[in-house]
Amino acid sequence: MQLIELTQPVAEPVTYSEAAAHLRLDGTAQQTLIESYIKSARNVAEAYTRRTLMPRTFRLVLDAWEPVVILPKPPVTSINAVGVVLSNGSSVAVMPTAWRFLPGEGHAKVLFSNTSALALPGIAAGGITIDYSAGYASAADVPQAIKTAILLMVGYLYDVRVAVGGDFSPTLPLGARALLEAYRVRRVG
Repeated sequence: MQLIELTQPVAEPVTYSEAAAHLRLDGTAQQTLIESYIKSARNVAEAYTRRTLMPRTFRLVLDAWEPVVILPKPPVTSINAVGVVLSNGSSVAVMPTAWRFLPGEGHAKVLFSNTSALALPGIAAGGITIDYSAGYASAADVPQAIKTAILLMVGYLYDVRVAVGGDFSPTLPLGARALLEAYRVRRVG
């Protein structure tokens, strides 16, 4: 199983203005730096929670049909396409009547009613693709605790700008970890 990010988020869950207010900064002299910290903090929050915060699309690549496929990086909002690569290299769409999408806050699933009736992949690895959209609809829909954790991480990155020596710790700040813990998607299986 391989997950490929097809699109990048067009916005962040925390704006520069919110981060600047949190850091008590005036003006935009450090805007580029702070925006890079926001992006980095979002990436850390997503990795820790195993969630997608801002809308984007993914492709899950499988080697063989499975009756139940759990989609990583919730919240999953829609299935855009299911396809199979044939032996001649062409890709064929799997009709929506052959599968069912079960959304869920933690673990969204795709159920295939009869995997033996589906076309077999014509390549040994990566012959099945599921394209889907995931993420909260907008920054306003991202839980406030996650946004606060991102602000704490931005503050930490701003305060500890040098990663050499001293008391620098590459771990997630405890306050941010505590805020994110309730939103962490547990692994299944």
